[in-house]
Amino acid sequence: MKTSKIFYIALLMVLAISNVWATKFIVASVGGNFTSVQAGINAAFAGDTVWVKVGTYNEAVVFPRSGSQGAGYITLIGEAGTALDGTGRGQLGISIVSKNYIRIVSMEVQYFRGAGTPIGISVTGSSSNIEIRNNLVHNIENLNGNAHGIAFYGTSATPMSNILVDGNEVRNCLLGQSESLVLNGNVTNFTVSNNRVHDNDNIGIDFIGFEGVGPTGLDQARNGICVNNTVYNISSFTNPTYGGGRSADGIYVDGGLNITIERNTVYNCDIGIELASEHAGKNTQDIIVRNNFVSGSYQANIMAGGYDANRGNAVNISIVNNTTYQGNGGELALQYNCNNITIKNNIFYGKASQDYLQQWGNNNTNIMVANNIYFGQSPTSPGSWADANARYTNPRLVSAPANLHLLSTSVAVNAGINLGNDGSGNSVSGVWDIDNSTRVLNGTIDIGADEFGTPLPIKLLNFNARLIQHKYVLIQWQTLLEINNAYFEVERCTDLASDTWQTIYKVEGSTNSNVLQSYEYNDESIAPGIFYYRLKQVDWNEERSYSQVVSVAITNSSVIASVYPNPVLSNLYIAFDSSTDKTLYFKVYDVLGRELIRGEQFVKLGNNFVAVDVSQLSQGNYVIQFSSPNELIRSKFVKE
Repeated sequence: MKTSKIFYIALLMVLAISNVWATKFIVASVGGNFTSVQAGINAAFAGDTVWVKVGTYNEAVVFPRSGSQGAGYITLIGEAGTALDGTGRGQLGISIVSKNYIRIVSMEVQYFRGAGTPIGISVTGSSSNIEIRNNLVHNIENLNGNAHGIAFYGTSATPMSNILVDGNEVRNCLLGQSESLVLNGNVTNFTVSNNRVHDNDNIGIDFIGFEGVGPTGLDQARNGICVNNTVYNISSFTNPTYGGGRSADGIYVDGGLNITIERNTVYNCDIGIELASEHAGKNTQDIIVRNNFVSGSYQANIMAGGYDANRGNAVNISIVNNTTYQGNGGELALQYNCNNITIKNNIFYGKASQDYLQQWGNNNTNIMVANNIYFGQSPTSPGSWADANARYTNPRLVSAPANLHLLSTSVAVNAGINLGNDGSGNSVSGVWDIDNSTRVLNGTIDIGADEFGTPLPIKLLNFNARLIQHKYVLIQWQTLLEINNAYFEVERCTDLASDTWQTIYKVEGSTNSNVLQSYEYNDESIAPGIFYYRLKQVDWNEERSYSQVVSVAITNSSVIASVYPNPVLSNLYIAFDSSTDKTLYFKVYDVLGRELIRGEQFVKLGNNFVAVDVSQLSQGNYVIQFSSPNELIRSKFVKE
């Protein structure tokens, strides 16, 4: 959340400085600057934030102007329980047309339906420097045509670039022949990360080229990464435009170029991950699929090539260090027109009735297969291609299909081969495994997506921050174990949406320790606002890890809160530095705004701690609100 200052000196003075200091506009049914989201967006200029209070807003929103590199993004951010509702409002929920430096955060977009092509969040034209983060998009529907949850259409000769789609959920959409989350046409330099896409009736995540969306020669999504997404329950079986056919991919590259698909979990989809081109003479090219868990697909778990001989080509495809489990149509299938396909270091845990590796078409050349583990079907043959280094043995997974990680006794441990670097000098197998742990350890690599036994550089007992006497923030942490630990850095951020962190303190670690170590730092550079802190740990090999984020709210009032730990398992602690004796009230809400917990606590002058038992809450995102007679403060937390 961005905190801004408005100086009420005189009306003319406010107008004079309005383009110098960023402004936060409040949208609320009562008590805000505006009662509609569109009115707030209309008022916002570069650097401004439109903060939408809890409520349901029956409207569609169009951004009328851009932010800028110098002055900053225009940010639309919603509190938990804020919904943009499309009932009776037409096709588009939030629309960005050839605008730049726009950020949409924590909005719920729902029930945009009807003819044409309904879209929850639509970005078109030459829009660049766009961030779509932590939004919930659901029930975007077209019963007889097409629809999208989130869509980027690069239609201009100027490419869309610097696109971030992170932490969103797209669910329960009726899509026709379109996609849940799509980047199509002249789109480059993108990251699609940490999204959850599920229970939709067509493709989950799609990167498309050659559909005539962008200008000739630039009409393909390219130069991007699809990472750490979870995609499940994607099927066209009930989609009326497919007549009972099951061909919906979890993740699909259709005509894309130079895209890495890594560290994703894909399950219960018609097709897990597919790399193809639906247009004759056109290529899906230079694609890396690595360190993914893929399981339970109706067809094959991983597929490549055009779906018939008259379609396009799949060229220069690397399928490495993945773990797949029991696709109904095999673990990996090549269709038509594949060339230069590398299939190495994978675990293929198959079904008894299906070959692991299958060739469904022809014109497939230069297929390189090596050093994979095969289990569940033939003990002597991978299927359509030979593997001189094959291992036919139980990979010993923890609890397939729910948990595809390796047990300590797995033959996959340290059995991978070094695949070298790509043309840019980057490791073909990637730097991190499915869990974002180091991929190569002491010169060895495991087969499959999981690197077993990656040592944790530290065991962090706690990390917290709290305000002391309205003068400084005390930051403290303790470790029970340190291995090869070089140093810690305390990082601070004032705008989580920007993800811009500043190092404010650095201290040497204890290198190797198995006893309790305590650290602390006083942050005296504070002002009214919300400050976020995290701990960065760096070992002697320059590997790094991060703690959870903790927040401290600082206002001009007497009740100040620090909320930790976050994420939390049982007790959520609120630390207060109060200037008076008073009663503190607290409530916990879910993302739909439903009150789940309430209580009160008398606090005295000075430091106070309140523990709220949240152990009975389900896993998910929540908001805790705490107030005294004159103050109201909210903070988000995650229940593990």
